[in-house]
Amino acid sequence: MAPVAAGGRLEFPDDHSHGHHWCPPAGAGAVTTAAGAPPATEEGAVDWKRNVVALFVGQVAAMFGLSFTFPFIPLFLRNELHITDAHQLAVWSGVASAGLGVGLFVSGPVWGMVADRYGRKPMLMRAMLGGAITVLGMGLSTNVAELVIFRIAFGLLSGTTPVAIALAAAETPTERMPFALGWISAAGAFGTALGPAVSGAVAGFLGLRATYFVGAAIEACAVIPVLLLVRETRRPRHISGEPRRAGGWRDVRALGRHTMGIISLLLVVQALYLTVSGAMQPLLVLRIVALYTAAATVITGVAFTLSGAGTGFAAALYSRAAGRTGHRRAAVIATLLMAGAVIAMASGGSLFVILPAVTLFGIASGTLAPGIATMLSLETPVHIRATVFGFVQSATAVGLIVGPLLASAVAAASGPAAGLVAASGVALLATLTLAALGRLSRLS
Repeated sequence: MAPVAAGGRLEFPDDHSHGHHWCPPAGAGAVTTAAGAPPATEEGAVDWKRNVVALFVGQVAAMFGLSFTFPFIPLFLRNELHITDAHQLAVWSGVASAGLGVGLFVSGPVWGMVADRYGRKPMLMRAMLGGAITVLGMGLSTNVAELVIFRIAFGLLSGTTPVAIALAAAETPTERMPFALGWISAAGAFGTALGPAVSGAVAGFLGLRATYFVGAAIEACAVIPVLLLVRETRRPRHISGEPRRAGGWRDVRALGRHTMGIISLLLVVQALYLTVSGAMQPLLVLRIVALYTAAATVITGVAFTLSGAGTGFAAALYSRAAGRTGHRRAAVIATLLMAGAVIAMASGGSLFVILPAVTLFGIASGTLAPGIATMLSLETPVHIRATVFGFVQSATAVGLIVGPLLASAVAAASGPAAGLVAASGVALLATLTLAALGRLSRLS
C-alpha cells in the first residue's frame, strides 16, 4: 500500500484493513497506552505521515551512500590494497566485514538508551554524520589494518536503521505501524539497490576509492530531510510517577519473563538471518570473481542492485502481505525462501541462476526486516523502543560478525559454494526459531 500523489501532496491511504491488531499481553498495565497509539497522534503535535516521508528520504540517501562501498570490500582489498592471494583475500574480506559488526554490537544498546532518554531524532542525525566521516576514512585507508579500524569506527558511530525504525514506531498509530515500518525498511533497501548500480559506474571511471568519497558526501546529505522535517514528541522524563529517566535497563527488565522471552527469540531470528546475509555478500562476490573475473565489478553491482530492489519492493508491500498471512507466518515463509535462494547461488554456475536467486534473497530480506521490527514494536512499550532496537542492532552485529567469519573460514577451506550451503543451514535454523516463537506469542 504505497503513498499516492494527490494535488501535489503525498497522501497515505487510510485503509486499516491490513495487518493484525495487537492485543496487549496480560499484566501489561500502564504500558499498554505507551505501546499503542502515541500521545503525539492524539494531540496532533506530530504528523506521523510527514515523519515517514522524511525518514524514507533520509534512509534512502543514507543507505545509498553506504552501499556505494560495502559490496565491494573484496574488490577494494584486491585492487587498492593489493591482496591478490585467494586464501588471504577470503580471510581479510571476512575480517573487514566483521569489523563493522564489532562496532555495532558494542554501541547499539548504549545509543538506544541515549535515544530514549534524550531524543531519537538527534541520535539519528549523529548516526548519519558519524557514518559519513568513517566512510571517508575507509576511502583514505592505505592498508588492511586502517580499513578494519574504520569499519569498527563506523559500527560505533553509525547505525541509522534501528533509530529510524524506533522513531517511526514511537510516532505512528499501532494499526498503521506495519505500513510505516515497511516503508522505512524499504527505504534502506532502495538505497542499497541504487548504490551499487551507480557506484559500479563510478568505480569504472574514477576507481574504487572514489566510491568512498562520493558515498560519504551522500551519507552526510541524508541529515537534511531529518533535520528539516522530522518532529518528535517531547515525552516525560519519568514513568508511572517515578522520578527517573526513561529508557534504562530497569525498564527493559520490568517487561516480565513472557515478553522478554518473545523479544529474545525475535532477537535470535534477527541475528540468524543477518548471519546468512553477512555470509552471503562476500561469498557471492568471491563466487562472481571466480566465474566472471574480468566483469566482476559490473556483475557485482547488478547483483546487489537486484537484491536491494527485491528487498525494497517486498518491504513496501509488507503490510499487505502480513495482513493476509500474519507477521510470524510471513517471516517463516521468508526464511525458507532465503535458504532456497542461497542454495541456488551455491549450485548455479550461470548468471541466469545466480541473479534470480539474489533477487529472491532480497525479497526474503524485505519481508523479514519490517516483520521483525513490527513484532518487536508491538511487544515493546513506546518509552523503551529505541533501547530495544539498540539490542536489535547488537543482534544485527552478531550476524555481521559471525556471517563473514563463517563465510571466510568455510570459503578458505572448501570454497565459496560450500560457504553458501552452510549459510542456508543458518536460514533453516531461523525457521525453527520462529516455530518456537509461535508457542509463546499470540502473533500469527
